[in-house]
Amino acid sequence: MENKLMRSWQADEFGEISEVLKIKNIPVPEPKKGEALIKVIVSSIGLPDKLAVEGNYPFVTNPPITPGQEFVGIVEKTGADFPFIEGTKVLGTSEYYGKGYGAVADYTICSKTTVLPFPTKLSDEQAAAFPGTYHVAYVGLVNRGDIKDGDSLLVLGAAGRTGAAALQLGKALGAKVIAVIRNDEQKEFCISQGADVVLNSSDEKLIDKIMELTDHKGVDVIYDTVGGKAHKSVINAIAYKGRVILVGFAGGSWPELNPQHIMFKGYAVMGALNTIRTEEEKQDAIKKLSELIGRGDINPPKAKLFNFNDTISAMSEIGKSKEGIVVQLS
Repeated sequence: MENKLMRSWQADEFGEISEVLKIKNIPVPEPKKGEALIKVIVSSIGLPDKLAVEGNYPFVTNPPITPGQEFVGIVEKTGADFPFIEGTKVLGTSEYYGKGYGAVADYTICSKTTVLPFPTKLSDEQAAAFPGTYHVAYVGLVNRGDIKDGDSLLVLGAAGRTGAAALQLGKALGAKVIAVIRNDEQKEFCISQGADVVLNSSDEKLIDKIMELTDHKGVDVIYDTVGGKAHKSVINAIAYKGRVILVGFAGGSWPELNPQHIMFKGYAVMGALNTIRTEEEKQDAIKKLSELIGRGDINPPKAKLFNFNDTISAMSEIGKSKEGIVVQLS
């Protein structure tokens, strides 16, 4: 593979997507110990990809940038100590995303710490974003939020793909689910994903309504994919011993945390990433999520499918579509 080239969408500088993102022929990468070279079937793209190409994603500081953190693909070549054999269909996260080797390319590299078995009851399009949606939701709600049957769950950014996964998973785990959105047109979608109640973040009586819904106790878990002003609009509704789970900053900035408020209200603030967990937690998530898929308790929404050559059009859909966005490689 060392001398072979592959197709890859790549931006050699930050900027407007339509101007800087181009199809290039770049070397096929070699897997190291604990890694595998993956022949990509489909790659999921979302807001982090848009922000990264534009130069606004804090985890990607230098070009070149290739979109596609998550993928479904076939193990092409393994380094030592990789858990799946060549020819296995898997899903996972691109190991060198942000360093020019994302998954909107013929091949990408995956680490043994982020690779997952393919959930056979899902389509390729549904499975492509599974690590960064349902596995992140599992880390947030179960491993960090310790959510229990009967707890109340508030999801910020509930109509996004990550928020929708938290709605479904929270409902499946027995929580009372409150969706907070900024556009009333998103209400029916959130209800279809498991929300018991849908509230608008701009409602002047938002806190009062949340408190009424929770018998004036406050919410047990806030799952925050938005940050910024949205976080500020609901944080006073957190319960004593509540858990605030930070997932993303779709609103443009991380929330401004107030240590005094945290101390006097007696709640915890934690982050959730599917790449930050123990192997035991990962295996537990694989088992439990597979069971929930099998019972139909969770069912990822359909995704919009774009051909590889139409990646610019796919990127332009980010933030507009309720569906996930997937680029097909093969």
